[in-house]
Amino acid sequence: MDESDKKSDDKNKEAKDIKFFQSFILGQGSIYVLGNCNKEYKDGKVINNGPKYLERQWNQRPLNAKAVDKLIEAAGGGRLIYNTFQEHALTIGISGKLLKGVTISAYQSHEFPLLVFANDRNGQVMILNGHHRIQASKKVHAGKLIRLEEYNKSLKGFEVASDHDTPQIMEARELAEELEYALWKDGLWGAILIDIGELVLIIQQTTE
Repeated sequence: MDESDKKSDDKNKEAKDIKFFQSFILGQGSIYVLGNCNKEYKDGKVINNGPKYLERQWNQRPLNAKAVDKLIEAAGGGRLIYNTFQEHALTIGISGKLLKGVTISAYQSHEFPLLVFANDRNGQVMILNGHHRIQASKKVHAGKLIRLEEYNKSLKGFEVASDHDTPQIMEARELAEELEYALWKDGLWGAILIDIGELVLIIQQTTE
């Protein structure tokens, strides 16, 4: 299978997935995709919000590095990644308990409010498709992600500000916070929300 056939096959697979998922759609919103869980901005800080993502539980096809590079190239090196366009939205499975009191938009409304999940350690967030889009976004922001990791390493043991902080520590903390906020803004991606409980139940019924 050549590259164009594989790309077409991937698109057809995703279209079939969406068609299958449609009866379980809860709505849509935006999640953070540059890390292993969602993040929110609260009291001037970027903090983790929700459980770690479960990836490749539904679509287990390996990532195609060439397809990721083509996505980036088509998006002008990442400058034109339209992460809140309806046609580019990811599909995620989510436990209903995580959405208690959370504002979401109607499916295909072209609105993607920021998702701040309810605090429930037993909830799950499953990335159902869009893995190439996520990887493309991570690759575009790789330099900043590496710099943030380096700042955090240098701040190990100095995460909380104190009167004993050196000017270098204070500067590193400020730069890390600015960089983390910039990544948080750039790392939000529109997502269609599927009721994971209903989905798992149907899968179990069809495989029994």
